[in-house]
Amino acid sequence: MDGDVMLSEAESRLIGASDLPSLLGLSPWSGPVALWARIVHGWQVAGTSDMSAGHAAEDYNRALYRQATGYTLTGPAKWRHPLYEWLRCSPDDTATDTPEGRRGVELKRYNHLDGWGAPGTDAVPEDIWVQVQVQCGVALDLGAWDSPSVDVSGLLRGEHRLYSVPHVSEVYGRCLDVGERFWRDFVVPQRCPEGPSLMLLERDAEAVRALWPRPSEDAAPLEWGALSPEQQDTVSRWLESNAQRKRWEAEEKTAAEQVRFLLREWPGLALPDGRRIDHKANAPSPKVDLKAFRVALKSKGPGFRRRAEALLKQCTKHESARPLVARGVDK
Repeated sequence: MDGDVMLSEAESRLIGASDLPSLLGLSPWSGPVALWARIVHGWQVAGTSDMSAGHAAEDYNRALYRQATGYTLTGPAKWRHPLYEWLRCSPDDTATDTPEGRRGVELKRYNHLDGWGAPGTDAVPEDIWVQVQVQCGVALDLGAWDSPSVDVSGLLRGEHRLYSVPHVSEVYGRCLDVGERFWRDFVVPQRCPEGPSLMLLERDAEAVRALWPRPSEDAAPLEWGALSPEQQDTVSRWLESNAQRKRWEAEEKTAAEQVRFLLREWPGLALPDGRRIDHKANAPSPKVDLKAFRVALKSKGPGFRRRAEALLKQCTKHESARPLVARGVDK
């Protein structure tokens, strides 16, 4: 339940059980950026009609669960982990008179069957499966549940289905490790998640638009004196890094021209450390009647002409214009 409701100020500043799938790349709509924006900046996604419908259906779902199992339910709970202060969870319910004692119950409503398997199994969507692992792990650590498995009561397209998800301690441990690293690497230093593998999903994009909106065209520029010393240092370091990168690019371009001139009659250069420098392989240039081609272009529209001219430039590159590449030793 904890990922589908508007959270209190205190709750929003912690990682919930339903947040862990987004850190593992298993959430279909949200990722680390949206979670970071909520914890660090207090940003929350606006409620939707699906969320409202899901909450409205919870009492009906509980009644169906009681009817199907005969168990007594005690209602929702809110817990904090005793050791990991950043972790909270809000299980939907607890069944008290099961053969194994107190048992967790998670209530879900979906209008589709994607990710749902046969009733009676643990074949629930991956994000729900991970959420339940975390909830059960916290409950067992607290001594709040006795059973090492959780019932998922699904109201799927109006049909009631029951699933049973056993607790896997290794998965729970992995979730704790991921949450701890996220908290240490991004939340504590207030550094936005980044990296080549980072994907921005729907809620992440909403968070980015909310935290970094486009400036108004008539807005006055920010004055240097309005920045804190830390902000001035950040801008200064960026300016220096940017200037250094441009100097390196200019030096590399000049050196590349000299190396190409050196290798104009040679296929490459073997280096003492086992690497080599040679030309990048381009596709063979087709024979083109340039005069006839440009005459034909005059009868076409401007958009077509621009694309054709760009293609023509690619097709007529000569050998000396090919870029260089440094290759390592094949192992």
